[in-house]
Amino acid sequence: MPLFLFRHGETAHNVADKFQGHSDSNLTQLGQKQARENGRFLSRLIQQNRKIESIKIVSSPLGRTVATAHLIQQALATDTGEIQTDPRLIEMGYGHWEGLPRDDVRRQFPQQWADRSAHPDTYEIAGGGESYQILLARVSDWMVETRHIWDVRQTVWVVISHGGTGRAIRGRYLELDMGEMLTLDRPQDSFFELADGQVHRHTPDTAA
Repeated sequence: MPLFLFRHGETAHNVADKFQGHSDSNLTQLGQKQARENGRFLSRLIQQNRKIESIKIVSSPLGRTVATAHLIQQALATDTGEIQTDPRLIEMGYGHWEGLPRDDVRRQFPQQWADRSAHPDTYEIAGGGESYQILLARVSDWMVETRHIWDVRQTVWVVISHGGTGRAIRGRYLELDMGEMLTLDRPQDSFFELADGQVHRHTPDTAA
Protein backbone atom coordinates (compact mmCIF):
# COMPACT_ATOMS: atom_id res chain seq x y z
CA MET A 1 0.00 0.00 0.00
CA PRO A 2 1.15 3.57 -0.60
CA LEU A 3 2.11 6.18 1.92
CA PHE A 4 0.56 9.59 1.26
CA LEU A 5 2.84 12.38 2.42
CA PHE A 6 1.55 15.88 3.17
CA ARG A 7 3.09 19.14 4.24
CA HIS A 8 1.00 21.25 6.63
CA GLY A 9 -1.09 24.02 5.09
CA GLU A 10 0.09 27.60 4.82
CA THR A 11 0.74 29.33 8.16
CA ALA A 12 1.05 32.93 9.29
CA HIS A 13 4.84 32.46 9.50
CA ASN A 14 4.88 31.17 5.91
CA VAL A 15 3.13 34.34 4.75
CA ALA A 16 5.64 36.49 6.66
CA ASP A 17 8.54 34.36 5.33
CA LYS A 18 9.66 33.54 8.89
CA PHE A 19 11.62 30.49 9.97
CA GLN A 20 9.33 28.15 11.93
CA GLY A 21 11.30 25.02 12.76
CA HIS A 22 10.37 23.63 16.18
CA SER A 23 8.30 26.72 17.03
CA ASP A 24 4.76 27.07 15.73
CA SER A 25 2.32 29.27 13.82
CA ASN A 26 -1.39 28.96 13.11
CA LEU A 27 -2.81 27.89 9.75
CA THR A 28 -4.15 30.72 7.61
CA GLN A 29 -7.54 30.47 5.92
CA LEU A 30 -5.71 29.44 2.76
CA GLY A 31 -3.79 26.82 4.75
CA GLN A 32 -7.04 25.35 6.04
CA LYS A 33 -8.44 25.31 2.51
CA GLN A 34 -5.33 23.55 1.21
CA ALA A 35 -5.69 20.84 3.85
CA ARG A 36 -9.39 20.30 3.08
CA GLU A 37 -8.85 20.16 -0.69
CA ASN A 38 -5.93 17.78 -0.35
CA GLY A 39 -8.01 15.61 1.98
CA ARG A 40 -10.98 15.50 -0.37
CA PHE A 41 -8.77 14.52 -3.28
CA LEU A 42 -7.10 11.81 -1.19
CA SER A 43 -10.56 10.52 -0.29
CA ARG A 44 -11.35 10.06 -3.99
CA LEU A 45 -8.07 8.25 -4.57
CA ILE A 46 -8.73 5.88 -1.67
CA GLN A 47 -12.27 5.13 -2.83
CA GLN A 48 -10.87 3.94 -6.15
CA ASN A 49 -8.71 1.27 -4.46
CA ARG A 50 -10.79 -1.68 -3.26
CA LYS A 51 -7.79 -3.41 -1.67
CA ILE A 52 -7.51 -0.86 1.13
CA GLU A 53 -8.63 -2.22 4.47
CA SER A 54 -7.84 0.69 6.79
CA ILE A 55 -6.30 4.16 7.04
CA LYS A 56 -3.72 5.27 9.59
CA ILE A 57 -2.91 8.96 10.13
CA VAL A 58 0.46 9.91 11.62
CA SER A 59 1.53 13.50 12.21
CA SER A 60 4.36 15.59 13.52
CA PRO A 61 3.31 16.73 17.02
CA LEU A 62 3.51 20.44 16.18
CA GLY A 63 0.25 22.39 16.15
CA ARG A 64 0.28 23.30 12.46
CA THR A 65 0.64 19.67 11.39
CA VAL A 66 -1.89 18.32 13.88
CA ALA A 67 -4.41 20.96 12.74
CA THR A 68 -3.77 19.93 9.12
CA ALA A 69 -4.17 16.26 10.05
CA HIS A 70 -7.57 16.91 11.64
CA LEU A 71 -8.79 18.75 8.53
CA ILE A 72 -7.62 15.89 6.30
CA GLN A 73 -9.26 13.39 8.62
CA GLN A 74 -12.56 15.28 8.41
CA ALA A 75 -12.35 15.38 4.62
CA LEU A 76 -11.78 11.62 4.43
CA ALA A 77 -15.15 11.09 6.13
CA THR A 78 -14.25 7.56 7.18
CA ASP A 79 -12.98 5.87 10.32
CA THR A 80 -9.23 6.40 10.61
CA GLY A 81 -8.85 5.92 14.35
CA GLU A 82 -7.02 8.47 16.46
CA ILE A 83 -4.37 10.65 14.89
CA GLN A 84 -1.00 9.45 16.11
CA THR A 85 2.05 11.70 16.47
CA ASP A 86 5.75 10.95 16.20
CA PRO A 87 8.45 13.46 17.23
CA ARG A 88 10.78 12.18 14.52
CA LEU A 89 8.48 13.84 11.96
CA ILE A 90 8.98 17.31 13.44
CA GLU A 91 10.49 20.03 11.26
CA MET A 92 14.20 20.80 11.18
CA GLY A 93 15.25 23.02 14.08
CA TYR A 94 16.48 26.50 13.13
CA GLY A 95 17.81 27.48 16.54
CA HIS A 96 17.79 31.22 17.24
CA TRP A 97 16.62 31.94 13.69
CA GLU A 98 13.15 30.69 14.55
CA GLY A 99 10.48 33.38 14.45
CA LEU A 100 12.68 35.71 12.38
CA PRO A 101 11.98 36.73 8.78
CA ARG A 102 14.44 35.34 6.26
CA ASP A 103 15.65 38.82 5.24
CA ASP A 104 16.33 39.75 8.88
CA VAL A 105 18.44 36.63 9.35
CA ARG A 106 20.52 37.52 6.30
CA ARG A 107 21.18 40.99 7.73
CA GLN A 108 21.70 40.06 11.39
CA PHE A 109 23.72 36.87 10.89
CA PRO A 110 25.50 37.22 7.53
CA GLN A 111 28.32 34.80 8.40
CA GLN A 112 25.95 32.15 9.75
CA TRP A 113 23.81 32.55 6.64
CA ALA A 114 26.84 32.13 4.38
CA ASP A 115 28.13 29.11 6.32
CA ARG A 116 24.79 27.34 6.27
CA SER A 117 24.25 28.13 2.60
CA ALA A 118 27.64 26.58 1.82
CA HIS A 119 27.19 23.51 4.02
CA PRO A 120 23.48 22.82 4.72
CA ASP A 121 24.21 19.12 5.19
CA THR A 122 26.45 19.68 8.24
CA TYR A 123 25.89 23.22 9.52
CA GLU A 124 23.98 23.48 12.83
CA ILE A 125 22.47 26.88 13.63
CA ALA A 126 23.26 28.09 17.15
CA GLY A 127 20.54 27.69 19.75
CA GLY A 128 19.53 24.11 18.98
CA GLY A 129 19.46 24.17 15.20
CA GLU A 130 19.81 21.01 13.14
CA SER A 131 21.76 20.17 10.00
CA TYR A 132 20.19 18.21 7.17
CA GLN A 133 22.28 15.23 8.21
CA ILE A 134 20.69 15.31 11.67
CA LEU A 135 17.23 15.66 10.15
CA LEU A 136 17.87 12.82 7.74
CA ALA A 137 19.11 10.59 10.55
CA ARG A 138 15.92 10.83 12.58
CA VAL A 139 13.73 10.56 9.49
CA SER A 140 15.68 7.46 8.44
CA ASP A 141 15.17 5.99 11.91
CA TRP A 142 11.41 6.45 11.54
CA MET A 143 11.41 4.92 8.05
CA VAL A 144 13.46 1.88 9.09
CA GLU A 145 11.00 1.26 11.92
CA THR A 146 7.81 1.73 9.91
CA ARG A 147 8.44 1.06 6.23
CA HIS A 148 8.01 -2.70 6.44
CA ILE A 149 4.51 -1.98 7.75
CA TRP A 150 3.27 0.68 5.34
CA ASP A 151 5.00 -0.81 2.33
CA VAL A 152 3.31 -4.22 2.40
CA ARG A 153 0.05 -4.28 4.40
CA GLN A 154 -3.43 -3.29 3.24
CA THR A 155 -3.34 -0.16 5.39
CA VAL A 156 -2.86 3.25 3.81
CA TRP A 157 -0.59 5.55 5.82
CA VAL A 158 -1.34 9.27 5.72
CA VAL A 159 1.63 11.23 7.06
CA ILE A 160 1.57 14.96 7.76
CA SER A 161 4.95 16.60 8.29
CA HIS A 162 6.84 19.70 7.14
CA GLY A 163 8.73 21.13 4.20
CA GLY A 164 12.19 19.99 5.25
CA THR A 165 11.03 16.74 6.81
CA GLY A 166 8.94 15.78 3.80
CA ARG A 167 11.89 16.52 1.55
CA ALA A 168 14.05 14.20 3.69
CA ILE A 169 11.45 11.40 3.62
CA ARG A 170 11.17 11.52 -0.16
CA GLY A 171 14.93 11.78 -0.58
CA ARG A 172 15.50 8.77 1.65
CA TYR A 173 12.77 6.79 -0.12
CA LEU A 174 14.24 7.52 -3.56
CA GLU A 175 17.80 6.99 -2.28
CA LEU A 176 18.89 10.44 -3.46
CA ASP A 177 22.16 12.04 -2.48
CA MET A 178 22.08 15.18 -0.35
CA GLY A 179 22.40 17.56 -3.30
CA GLU A 180 19.48 15.94 -5.10
CA MET A 181 17.36 15.89 -1.96
CA LEU A 182 17.85 19.63 -1.43
CA THR A 183 16.34 20.37 -4.86
CA LEU A 184 13.01 18.72 -4.04
CA ASP A 185 10.09 21.13 -3.81
CA ARG A 186 7.93 21.59 -0.73
CA PRO A 187 4.34 22.31 -1.84
CA GLN A 188 1.41 22.93 0.47
CA ASP A 189 -1.29 22.65 -2.20
CA SER A 190 -0.19 19.16 -3.30
CA PHE A 191 0.80 15.89 -1.68
CA PHE A 192 2.91 12.88 -2.61
CA GLU A 193 2.23 9.17 -3.02
CA LEU A 194 5.14 6.87 -2.14
CA ALA A 195 4.70 3.38 -3.59
CA ASP A 196 6.74 0.73 -5.38
CA GLY A 197 9.94 2.75 -5.05
CA GLN A 198 8.48 5.77 -6.85
CA VAL A 199 7.05 9.12 -5.78
CA HIS A 200 4.02 10.62 -7.53
CA ARG A 201 2.70 14.12 -6.93
CA HIS A 202 -1.05 14.77 -6.61
CA THR A 203 -2.41 18.30 -7.08
CA PRO A 204 -6.16 18.69 -6.45
CA ASP A 205 -6.46 21.87 -8.57
CA THR A 206 -5.45 19.92 -11.69
CA ALA A 207 -7.31 16.72 -10.88
CA ALA A 208 -9.72 15.50 -13.51
